[in-house]
Amino acid sequence: MILVDDMVTTGATIKPYFQEILNSGAREIRVLSLARMMND
Repeated sequence: MILVDDMVTTGATIKPYFQEILNSGAREIRVLSLARMMND
């Protein structure tokens, strides 16, 4: 399973989907993102 998110900051957008995807039978989840928030 590949989950696409436009920008990863805290991961709060994608976390709710993980359990549902795993419950659906996925053995592995990969996250693709266009950008990530950098800490200073």
